[in-house]
Parts: sequence; C-alpha cells; structure tokens
Amino acid sequence: MGIIHILSGTPWWVYVIFAYLLIIGITALRQHEVPMKRLMPMPIILLAWSLFTIHKRYGFSLELIGLLLIALTIGTMTSYYLLRHGIHVDKKGLVRMPGSIYPLLFSMAFFFLKYFIGFTYAISPATKLNPVFWITDVTTSGLIPGFFTGRLSYILKLCRKN
Repeated sequence: MGIIHILSGTPWWVYVIFAYLLIIGITALRQHEVPMKRLMPMPIILLAWSLFTIHKRYGFSLELIGLLLIALTIGTMTSYYLLRHGIHVDKKGLVRMPGSIYPLLFSMAFFFLKYFIGFTYAISPATKLNPVFWITDVTTSGLIPGFFTGRLSYILKLCRKN
C-alpha cells in the first residue's frame, strides 16, 4: 500500500482540519494579536473531532467517557497554569499572545496520532481491541483539546477582569 493510495483514501475534511491546525500553529510561533472570537473554534473543533472519532470507533461507554473527561481535565488544568504567561487582553477583547511552539506541536501531534490510529484501524480492525491503542486514542482525545480549553479559560478570565 503506497502513500498515494493512503492519501487518496483520506476524506476531504481531514485535509481541511490539517490545514486549519497547521495555519493556527504556524501563526502561534510569533507574538500575535487575535480577536477573542478567533480563539473559540480550536478547542471546540478538537473536542468535537474527539467525540466523533471515539463514538465512531468504540461507541460511548462510561469508561471511555470517564477516561476522556479525566484527560480533558488534566490537559485543561495543565495549560491553564503553565501556558498563561505573557497573555494579555485589552478592553476591546483583543488578545496578545506570546510566540510559542506548543500550539503547533500539540495540534500536529493530535492530528498525526488521530490519523495514524484511524489508518491502523482501517487496515487492521482487530487493533481496536488492543488497549494500548484505544487508551492512547481516548487519552489524547482529551489531553490535546484540554490544552486549548485551558488556555481559552484563562483568556476568558482575563476578559472578565477587563
């Protein structure tokens, strides 16, 4: 199975998500200012994608949702406390963000891990029974959206202070 065959079997919307994550990640490398409303889609898109893929791959169970919520909480709390330095919000809701490689690293890690797991499941459905794969999938599905949720939560807190 060649790379062209693999890429041609990829749904179109996966390329759109990849481009969006890449653009957002590259933009985040430099200090930039962004309106508050432009920060909202990232955690929503990543969490929606997570819920969609988890439901499609495994269905919903109490254990999976619990694991996802624990990972989401850990990701949110970690980024809320560790990645808030240098973020400022003005009276108009314009957010000044310091340059950081973390958004690019986390969004690309999320994308490629989800892509790899999806590809692996497509060529070997029995892999879904391997706990290493599904635990990694579900945990990543919470941690990475949590990263962006925590940063957004901190920014919303700054907005309320203004």
